[in-house]
Amino acid sequence: MKRVSPSTWLRLLAIVALTVSVALLLDYLRPVPAFCAAGSACDRVRASRWASIGPIPVPLVGVVGFASLLAVSLVRGARKATRALALAGGLVALGLVVLQAVAIGAFCKLCLLVDVPAMLIAVAALAWRDDDAPRVRVWAAGALLAAAMPLAWTVVEPSPPVPRRVAALWVPGKINVVEIADFECPFCRQLHPILRQELAPYGDRVHLTRVQMPLTQHSHARAAARAWCCADEQRAGEAMADALFGSESLSDEGCRRAAEAAGASGAAFDACLASARPDARIDADVAWTRAVWDETAVRGLPMVFIGETRLLGLQTAAELRAVLASAVAGHDAPRWGAWAFASGVLLAWGAFAAYARRAAR
Repeated sequence: MKRVSPSTWLRLLAIVALTVSVALLLDYLRPVPAFCAAGSACDRVRASRWASIGPIPVPLVGVVGFASLLAVSLVRGARKATRALALAGGLVALGLVVLQAVAIGAFCKLCLLVDVPAMLIAVAALAWRDDDAPRVRVWAAGALLAAAMPLAWTVVEPSPPVPRRVAALWVPGKINVVEIADFECPFCRQLHPILRQELAPYGDRVHLTRVQMPLTQHSHARAAARAWCCADEQRAGEAMADALFGSESLSDEGCRRAAEAAGASGAAFDACLASARPDARIDADVAWTRAVWDETAVRGLPMVFIGETRLLGLQTAAELRAVLASAVAGHDAPRWGAWAFASGVLLAWGAFAAYARRAAR
């Protein structure tokens, strides 16, 4: 049996790294990751300042780099150029692994599935002594398969299970939106008008549940939450939320002005503020939010669930629009579709590896 040549190993590893780089890039561009669980070490790496070079996400550099390496390796007489690219990539990969260990303190599993092959590619390049006659069409097909697999997975991926406490708030037949926010949180204040704008076209098809999570570091957040609870008792909760999120001041006087703007001021509002009812509701919301945070292993505000999709932090209008469209279309794929796709990927990779090995003989 003929041994697999270093050049074949180099190209196979380049295709593996290209596949994972495309998957990473998709996770960086999507509002909800498709390949790494939210709250995982991947999230920590993606949220770090090392995740991009200026406006360019690091995975895009990987996609371009591995595609270029594979292309150069298929040129007759370009062994030295291939070796130079491979060694440069191996050094960069080693640096990224050290960066995750020292500066970030977390290892992204997808990143390691790029960095380790990159270092092995450098070893294969050093062992590559003789020029070969590569089957360009075979390797080009492998590269296209590498790029297509992660893209296809984002189409058939199963939705992650929604926390049971969130699902308990749903109304059947509605576009269910659960928003956890703090009226004084800067990102919550920025997200609110964008979310309202994107929900508006769906009208009463939306069932919105607002959960209060006033953070202790925001001195006026609890007072604003109490005022909202009292306005919500008068069925003016959404108008009050608009007023509070748009108010320049959340002092007691600012909250009263917001209540007046929402049409919720008066004796009933004052009686509610003097009672323990808003505090009991807020405490229940805080306990509920902490339980959801513990269940999902993700903490932060604003947090919005649109159907089974969780969005953390400030989102753009385009991101919200895409998630809403997906929820309306019932885009969630059945679990059997995901398993069938994964099985197909393994079969395709096995067939390609066998074919590439025969072509190298």
